[in-house]
Amino acid sequence: MVGARPRARATSPCSNILSGVRAPINVARTLKAVQFALGLAAAVIPLFVACGSKDDRRKLEPTDGGAGGEPTMFAGGGTPSAGVPAMGAGEGGMPVAGGAAPAPGGSGGSSGEGGVSAEGGVSGEGGAGGAVAEISCERATTCSNDLSGLGLEDFSIAFSIQTTATVGSGILSQRQICMRSRFWDIRLRNGGTSISVELDDASNYTDLTAPMVINDGAAHEVRVCRKSGHVYVFADGELVVDGPNATAFTTLVPLTTKTTQCMSLDGTVTLDGTVSDVCIGAL
Repeated sequence: MVGARPRARATSPCSNILSGVRAPINVARTLKAVQFALGLAAAVIPLFVACGSKDDRRKLEPTDGGAGGEPTMFAGGGTPSAGVPAMGAGEGGMPVAGGAAPAPGGSGGSSGEGGVSAEGGVSGEGGAGGAVAEISCERATTCSNDLSGLGLEDFSIAFSIQTTATVGSGILSQRQICMRSRFWDIRLRNGGTSISVELDDASNYTDLTAPMVINDGAAHEVRVCRKSGHVYVFADGELVVDGPNATAFTTLVPLTTKTTQCMSLDGTVTLDGTVSDVCIGAL
């Protein structure tokens, strides 16, 4: 019939059910495809690794003498790779900055710090003051046995003594009275265990006590010297005592041996023994 509407196609309940079943069928196909791809990848990747280039494998493996990876640039930071020495380590390696050899006579600084300077490499013990001059006491060239008129000049008094005395005794003296005056006097003191040396000009008085055992019956050499305003007392070549002195000698009385003007005044007696080889004079 002309102008009539076409009739809608009738659908049955069965056709609707069939269209809903097609979707699950397509999903199952997709899952199978994915499973196939995964299986293929699992087979190909191990094959690729196994057949990788030798150069790539060499990059991953450590070389001889190295710990693998890039060589360290710090001394002691690991073993360097072959052919590339680490700084400051191994034969032929680059020296650490500042690590020059220490100067002779001193110890260099730690690696990289002050390696050139040395501690105490130049001056040794006592370098500031230098060597100490040896003190000696010579015999006078001329034995005048008189210090009269010597003033402040250097002098020497040398003698040999042998005694067993145990009381204060006179040895040598140029003394007029037993009090402060112009004189010099050497006596045995302290039971024979020391000698005293007195030098006086009535203004500058010096009294030195030199401990020494000279009353053992053996002969002992004693020397008293003044050098450059300093008096030294020696016994058998060894310095016993010393001290400054500024006594200016003028006219003195003659020399006496084994006695002194202080006898019977302070307990001093005549020496029981011998005093020999006397030599007194200017140096």
